[in-house]
This record gives sequence, C-alpha cells and structure tokens, in this order.
Amino acid sequence: MRVPISWLRDYVLLPHDANETIARLATLGFPVDAVETRPAITGVVTGRILTIEKHPNADRLVVCTIDTGGNRTLTIATAATNVAEGQVIPVAAIGAKLPELTIEPRKMRGIASEGMLCSAGELALEADWFEDGIMQLDRDLPLGSNVVEMLGLSDPVLDVDVTPNRVDAMSMLGLARELAASFGVPLREPSTTVATNGESDDVRVTLETLDARRYVTQRVSNLTVRPAPAWIRVRLALAGQRPINNLVDISNFVMLE
Repeated sequence: MRVPISWLRDYVLLPHDANETIARLATLGFPVDAVETRPAITGVVTGRILTIEKHPNADRLVVCTIDTGGNRTLTIATAATNVAEGQVIPVAAIGAKLPELTIEPRKMRGIASEGMLCSAGELALEADWFEDGIMQLDRDLPLGSNVVEMLGLSDPVLDVDVTPNRVDAMSMLGLARELAASFGVPLREPSTTVATNGESDDVRVTLETLDARRYVTQRVSNLTVRPAPAWIRVRLALAGQRPINNLVDISNFVMLE
C-alpha cells in the first residue's frame, strides 16, 4: 500500500524525521517494504498569468507576465501551448532548484526570461497522469505560496505491508489511527458533514430483508465533470492512482482515505 507521509500528517502529528514513523510502523506490525524519497525542489511558487503576448522573434514562443504575489511580477517566455490568461500555475523563479536543473537568468531569442513555468513532470510527478504542458492549479490559491509545501511534495512515500487480517488499517486513516495511539497524540478525523438541500421525495428505499439493518441513499445533482483540485490529484498520484476527473478522483480519494 503506497502511503504518502504528507497525507498521513493531515490526521496525526508525526515526527519530522520520516525514519521515526517508518520504525514505529514496523513495531506496530506494518513493515515498510520500500521508501520513495522525493527529490529536493525549492523556489517554486504559485503565480497567475496576467498577460500573454506573441514572442517578437520566435513563432513557437509566447511571453507571459506572471503575478507571484507581493506586488512582484515576472516576465517568462515559454513554448507551452496550454497557457491562458488568468491561470494559476507553478512558477520556478530565478534561483529555484528542480530535480533536473537550477533556474538561472537567460534570454530566449532576445527576451529576458525571469524563470520557468512548471509541468507536473518537472515537479517529479507522473507527467502522463497530468495535463500536457504546464500544470494547472486552482485559481483561488494565494499567489506566492510555496507549491512544494502546499502539495506535500517533499515527504517520502512509503510502501507499507498491511496484512489481510488488518483491513481496519488498510487506509490512510486506519494507519493514522494506529500511529496516533502509539505516539500518544490525538487522531484528527476528517469531517463527514455534508451540506444538503433537504429531503427529496423522488428517491425511496424499501428494505426487503432483515439482513439489511440500514441502507442510506443520497442524490447528487447539478454536477459538472472537470479536473479535481490540484491537491487531490497530487495526493492520488503519490498514492499510485492516476487522476481522471473530479467524480472519479473523489471516489478514489475517499476509498484510500
């Protein structure tokens, strides 16, 4: 079972050193078969594309003005074809360190470019599992936020061996419950409160057997299929699930949770 430590931290206070968590899981009967260490990434923040103009000296390049918060704007040239004004995207400013390179000042066909717009692959995520080109973030995110911290991209991902007789621990919350009890800290359970518009008369359930003590239905309407929020897509990817759309992703998210 792939377990991103960053996901576990939502439910339980864990030691800063991941090795302490790994050792504790082993003593609880959940040995860690492998540890996937995330590469060091620094200097990547959220930015909003304010303007896009055609590069005067290159047909395949555009020049973007990026708002990275704090009254700071950057001029960045890119060959990406999926950029649009108003998008919030990961921005690696000069000095940022990515797994494969360090961002330095450079000119792209005569235009000074002050950074790079990042794809999922450049953030060490499965590139084929995300949009082609620049990674799209949620438009209501605060500008200038640390993308690595916000998306939990720095903590290791554990391959935890959960035996078939411990189905109660075969989830993020199940393992968090074990760790909370062992470390003597509170378990932070996710809220299960659901906002509703009241009861509907067009959905009825009749129990025809005494074996079914309780059956609950809920009708959900007015849905729009779209990409799930970035933090959900990233968590699923770290846990080994390919993001598809908001309906599939929230189902997989709750299953793993």
